[in-house]
Amino acid sequence: MSLAEKLGVEKAVILHVDDLAMCHGGNAAFHELAATGKVTCGSIMVPCPWFREIAEAAAAEP
Repeated sequence: MSLAEKLGVEKAVILHVDDLAMCHGGNAAFHELAATGKVTCGSIMVPCPWFREIAEAAAAEP
């Protein structure tokens, strides 16, 4: 059974936030969206300048 079927809808959009750690603003936006339940997943780019910030936040709230 697909996610759309489980939700009882014909189609569904799944938002995935890509390239976290590129900049502080992107990290902050992700935190805001996640706190309000608008997104639930994202991917972190390890060699980027704001990696430590997003990694520490992810460790604090898995």
